Parts: sequence; C-alpha cells; structure tokens
Amino acid sequence: MRTLEGHAAAVWDVKFAFLADSDGTKRLAILSASADNTVKIWQLDGTLLSTLRGHSSEVLEIAVSDSGDVIASASADGTINLWKPDGTLLKVLKGHQSGIRGVTFIPNTQIVISASDDNTVRLWNPTNPFSKLLYGHSGIIWDVDFSQDGQMLASASSDGSFKVWAKDGTLLKSFAGYKAPVYSVAFVSPASFAKEDISPVLAFAGTDKTIKLWQFDGTLLKTITGHGASVWDVSVSPDGQFLASASDDKTVKLWKPDGTLLRTFTGHQARVYDVDFTPDGNRLVSGSADGTVRLWSLDGRLNKTLKGHRSGIWEVAVSPDGRTLASASMDDTIKLWTIDGTLLKTIKGNTRGMMAVDFSPNGQMLVAGGATGALKLWKIDGTEITTLTGHEGNVWGVAFSPDGKQIASAGDDRTLILWDVEGILKLDELAYACDRVRDYLRTNVEVKEEDRHLCDRVGDR
Repeated sequence: MRTLEGHAAAVWDVKFAFLADSDGTKRLAILSASADNTVKIWQLDGTLLSTLRGHSSEVLEIAVSDSGDVIASASADGTINLWKPDGTLLKVLKGHQSGIRGVTFIPNTQIVISASDDNTVRLWNPTNPFSKLLYGHSGIIWDVDFSQDGQMLASASSDGSFKVWAKDGTLLKSFAGYKAPVYSVAFVSPASFAKEDISPVLAFAGTDKTIKLWQFDGTLLKTITGHGASVWDVSVSPDGQFLASASDDKTVKLWKPDGTLLRTFTGHQARVYDVDFTPDGNRLVSGSADGTVRLWSLDGRLNKTLKGHRSGIWEVAVSPDGRTLASASMDDTIKLWTIDGTLLKTIKGNTRGMMAVDFSPNGQMLVAGGATGALKLWKIDGTEITTLTGHEGNVWGVAFSPDGKQIASAGDDRTLILWDVEGILKLDELAYACDRVRDYLRTNVEVKEEDRHLCDRVGDR
C-alpha cells in the first residue's frame, strides 16, 4: 500500500500507537526505530511528522504509554529516552551496562520495564511524589524566578525563549522567537511604571547585550542598551524602582526601569555572572568569574571585596534579614559571609561545582545546585538536610517560592522541576524506602527468608 522512506539505516522496530496532542486529543500514528540512532513518527498517509534524535547508537525498540503522552526508546547505547510526542526529550534513564533490546510500559502507568544484554530486567519509575517536572524548553534553562506573590514562575532558556508558569506547573505564556539565548529573567513590579492597569512585567537579558521589558500580554515595553557584551543577570530592587545587570563586559550597571542608566560599577577582573540587591535596597552584591564577591553602595562606591573562592562565582544570594551573603562557586563550595565581609562558613557541595544558591524566605535554609544534577538543602549552620536528585547535568538556577513551600530548579536537561519542600521536610525516609521495596522483599524468590520482613514494622500500610 505504501512505503515510508526516511531512515538512513536498518529499521529494527515499528509500531502503531495513539499519541496525545497538547490538548489531550489522541491520534493514531506510526513509530519506527532505526540503526540510524533515531525514532521517526509518521502519519498514516506516510507524512513524516518528526524525527527524535538523542541516542548515540542504534534504537532497538520503542513503546508508548497508555495515556499516549510518553514515548520510550531503547538503544544499544544502554539508555532509554523518554519523549513527548512533539519530540521534546523528557528524561534519559541510565543504569544498564549494555544495550537494551526490550522496553514496555506497565499498563495504565508511567513505569517502564527494560531488558538488556547485561542479563538484567529493570523497572523504572520516572515520577517522584515530591517533584513535578515541567517541559517545554528545547535548550538549557539558565534561570528561574518566582513572582512577588508566588503565583507564577518564569524560566529563561538558551532556546531563545522565556516562559511563565503557574505555581502548579501549568504553562501560562511562552515568549518565543527571540534570536539569542536568554540567560536571566525577573519579575518587575507594575508599580515601577507610570502607567495604570499595566499587566505583569518581566525583564529578561541574554547574549544580545540588552535587557528587554515585556508585559505579560506580549507587549514589548522597553529595550535597554548599554552593555558591551552578553548580560548574564538582571535583578530588581525590592521597591521595584531600580534594575541591576551583570555582564561579560566585567561591569555591573544600575538602571531605572525606563532605561535610564544611573551608574556603572567597575572593578571586577572578569565577567560578572550575578548581581543582587540587599533587602533594604541600599546596596548591590556581585559575583564574578574572577573568584570575588563585591559589595557596592548604589552611589557607586565599592564597600568590600570578598576573597576566598578558588574558582569563579556563579551566583550570590542575600538572606532575607540582610545579614548574611552566600556565594556559589565552581570550586564546589558555598561560602557564607556576614554583610561586612567576614567569612562565617564554607560548605562543601560534593557536586563537582556549585552554580546556583538561594535562601529560604525564613532565612533558615539554603538550597544549591551543582554540576552533578543534584540539589543540596542545608540548614543555615551548614548541616545537610537532604540531597534532591532529578536533573541530568548542571543545575543553573534555583529559587524558593515566597512562601517557602516550593523550590524551582532548572539546568542542562531542559527541564524545570518544582519540588514540594513541605513534603520533603516531613518525609520519613525509612518508611518511604520501605514502601518502595516492601512488595519486592515479600515476593522476590532471590530474597533470603530472614530479609523478607525487614520492613514489616516500618510505616506499615
């Protein structure tokens, strides 16, 4: 009847499946897996809809969840890729030591079963009851920011877009089509503008050397120029009357929201990655690739240079009471300083580099993201609370919600994750672990008899 042509090598698997559109509508499609390392999705008339690229070796089998919203591809590269039907890569499942020849979903779940040449069968549960994964970006997500009321969240990406989400993860708005990577995004109070009934405003900055201010309805209010290189960060003063920006040109600049340049701060010897206002709005704190943190008065005076890191500083944060500074560095440490520059504590990240840090709204906790994809949650005295795993690759942005109930994180894997802080802090880890393995202990024939009852008295259901 029809020949579908497009693969560049042998086709190892083909399936009919109902795939869900973004609105939930399911349409019958054809999926094919090939030795050319790709999966292709076709209409029934033979029209190629999309090609899924991401494996480094041939794709041996494919499966689709019953809900039609997730595609799993198993590869000789030893990984399983999970995709949205539109081609967005959701997650890479790693663990097998050899090629994977079989993959399927347990009916009516998102749980994946795989069979490999390493002589093992694995069950994977990509979901986490304490986190929600948000997809939509096609590039690295560099920054996240909550709105002042905590009802919205914005993300900035190298795909040239920034997106606004509801706090429950619903995508509210996508500002796309920008021709350069977006490094930073921040909510600006509408009170910063002499206009009535103005919709929420967002500032974003990136590699085009500018800061752009957009209304939520998509109206471009202002393009601010003045930096001589990429702008890594833009921050808003607590009263919304000033913007600060950090740039590859080694400077920090202070602006009015109408684009008036008030002052340029010079002194860093390398690109400036981050800048924050102190809670009273009277000073700026900047972190640079030169390994220093600098404190500035808004009149341009350098108050203090903080030295101690052995590598570049990616992000700085100021505690809500304004008394403590935190700096995150590629030397794999978080340093805590008094506002006058005294080093209080050095916290080792054990993540091959720290790139993001934020204080909880009550000032009692820190969250930081690192190069391994893990988030670390600490008490302010440096005691580790827990490690949160979910990202693949560097974590570039973290933020507490204003009420402290959520953490947002983002990074290399093009994924935004919302973490349930309350649930995580209340978690009985032993009971949770036993809940996951209780059935395995009771039913697996290889478990020793004396081990079958390890969890019988732990958080029993």
